[in-house]
Amino acid sequence: RLLRFVNNLSKIDKINSSNEKSVLADLNWLYFDLPKENIENFRYENAASWSKNYLSALYKSQKNAVMAELFSKDSDFYDTPANVEAVKSFLLKNNKSTIENIASKIYDLNLNDINKYQAVLSTYQNKIPEAIAFMKEADSLQNIVFYGNPFNGRIKDCHDCEHAERQKKKYSQIEFLTTINIMQQKINSNEDVYSNASLLGNAFYNITHFGNARIFYEGNIIGYGGSPYSFKEKTKTMITNCNLAKMYYQKAFEAAANDEQKAKCQYMLAKCERNEYYNKKYYAITDWWQIEDDKVNFLAWSGFKNLKNKYSKTQYYQDVIAECGYFKTYSVQ
Repeated sequence: RLLRFVNNLSKIDKINSSNEKSVLADLNWLYFDLPKENIENFRYENAASWSKNYLSALYKSQKNAVMAELFSKDSDFYDTPANVEAVKSFLLKNNKSTIENIASKIYDLNLNDINKYQAVLSTYQNKIPEAIAFMKEADSLQNIVFYGNPFNGRIKDCHDCEHAERQKKKYSQIEFLTTINIMQQKINSNEDVYSNASLLGNAFYNITHFGNARIFYEGNIIGYGGSPYSFKEKTKTMITNCNLAKMYYQKAFEAAANDEQKAKCQYMLAKCERNEYYNKKYYAITDWWQIEDDKVNFLAWSGFKNLKNKYSKTQYYQDVIAECGYFKTYSVQ
């Protein structure tokens, strides 16, 4: 039966309603029945994988991007907004054909995954109301709790250390977004701008690779990994970009009421500058072994210069020296 199916499917060079019917029973048998039967030494897995790739290629040649994706996932598929909406519409269809039902059953993503993905993208675009709306449609994924407090801003980045800290308040992903929204509204109303902007800077910093909240962007579409190299180029660029954090730290600095607050903002800005340096020196390179050891681990960033030249009398200055070896080295020059 397996050989007859392979021969039959391989004869099809264009999917239509007629030849589609000739493979439906075998597809159900191959994808859903055989895995339950546990037939000893019956190696059907390669045929199942080949058939999915073959059907995907057929649908792709016929400009049916959704069915092509359902049978064989394309890592770049969800980069196109039109594709995202097309899959969502398809999954919501009540009148799927038999082969469409088969395709949707073998697809390992669902509407919750897609809505969570859209919420993440909207957050990185600073479209928080939109992100909240998507996250609310992500079912239980919206209730995933952060390991560390995403609104904390530390002198040194150590997400494991922050995960181990006792937290008075644990934030779920939807609570994280709604809290950001409230803080942004307060800034727009000119209410406690320094505190709100500082916390927003921390929030957008922590959802980058460098912060304590990588769990926010990880998922079944974006993927998982402890290094930017674990992700494709477009994602790597997104999760290492600190521009939003930098923007809010600058807002906080402009609203700061004293030198202690200004000192902290300058150091946080320096962390963003450091990460930009890392991005260009390390993460822009596709092969780790291409990196040349130039013996330079850090630069005299603007934040470092301002902290040393303008705020050396603050307690925060001393705190940074105690925790940041780079700044300590720079400060004694």
